[in-house]
Amino acid sequence: MQAPDADPSVPRTVAPTRHRFRIQTNHDLDNAALLENDRYVLVLQPTIDLIRDDETFLQKLAVIALRIGAPVELHGSILGHAYYMLRRAGVTVITPGEPQYSRIRGRQIFAKLVRDEIPGYIQRHGETAVLARIPQQEARAALVAKLFEEAHELLLAVSPKDVEGELADLLEIVQSLASATGVSWEDVVSKAMSKRSQRGGSEKGVVLLETAWPTSQDRRGQAEALVPLSSLGQIKESATGIDVNFVALLGGGTANRFTTADGTTYELSLTGYGLRLRRVDLDPRSEQLKFPGFDGP
Repeated sequence: MQAPDADPSVPRTVAPTRHRFRIQTNHDLDNAALLENDRYVLVLQPTIDLIRDDETFLQKLAVIALRIGAPVELHGSILGHAYYMLRRAGVTVITPGEPQYSRIRGRQIFAKLVRDEIPGYIQRHGETAVLARIPQQEARAALVAKLFEEAHELLLAVSPKDVEGELADLLEIVQSLASATGVSWEDVVSKAMSKRSQRGGSEKGVVLLETAWPTSQDRRGQAEALVPLSSLGQIKESATGIDVNFVALLGGGTANRFTTADGTTYELSLTGYGLRLRRVDLDPRSEQLKFPGFDGP
């Protein structure tokens, strides 16, 4: 499939050698995923509602912009939220006509683990890069953090090509984890095949709901019922804190909400940056606050 043509009506105010591609809708965003690397500037001119009501729009835009090496050019004062969201994700953001941003446009703070050859790629394109290294004793923790980041990008992948790319990134991190901990990758693959042979794979989406010793009347068999992912989310409150399982962060619905002793309701979610804790203004008596696994009041 051919990449979409650039939009000739968009003025080339910055980086004039690159084509401009206007993004106003989710459909435009899907087409942007087909663009060639290092040839475009993504010009963001969406409706106000799309920016305010659909945060995944900005998350998908950030993934695509980073993958194809495209800066994002913002137009209009309504995009202040988009500016900080994209900058935080590591996207180069251009704001023509906004002099208050010009002095920092050339400097971006990433503070994130990257592939070994990324600094060289940046320098070949004319930018400087300030580098550091993770101590060997912290390499595994750093790579696990990167694993979460790459897994979140996989969730936002919108095409088979995007999925392939994100899975490749995940595989690279897993291989690096083996190397960082002194484990042979061949041994890891062999162990994976052995476990698959003995216990099966994970393609069928089987959920273990409970176990019990059988009785003479027990007729329970293989899993047949379908359960939504949100129903598996659990948040448990104890005297020492609040425990949230991973499904509660990803499943949506109300499974990622909890109420503290003072009646304040919070919502937890995963983003490309990390864990987000957001206060939710709901009536404490609302049925929306009841969800599986919450042992609080």
